[in-house]
Amino acid sequence: MKILYLDLGMGAAGDMLAGALLALLDAPAREAFLRRFNSLLPQGVTAAAERAAQCGVTGLHFSVRVHGEEEYPDDRAHHRHHHAGLMEIGEILAGMALDEADRDEILAVYEAIAAAEAD
Repeated sequence: MKILYLDLGMGAAGDMLAGALLALLDAPAREAFLRRFNSLLPQGVTAAAERAAQCGVTGLHFSVRVHGEEEYPDDRAHHRHHHAGLMEIGEILAGMALDEADRDEILAVYEAIAAAEAD
């Protein structure tokens, strides 16, 4: 068994964490994951992972695009989509082709994030 340690003392952005975890997979497994992941997303939403480099650091850039546009945290002018609350996230998950156990785990992650951000 392999063990992965994450030092999250300064937090972790979701796209950066997703990119780092996807980089652990070989290319065929990563492509298979992204195909399956995209098959679960609502129409008009797509996810991708591409090699990237910034300030000498290389890795995978994980992006989610809504109707072809990627949102950036400081991109208020292009902030056009709705942000869902916990109840709405549960409804979205209920409509996805997921196993009940997977759905429950995903919702638990969102609940933990909501609790941490409420503090």
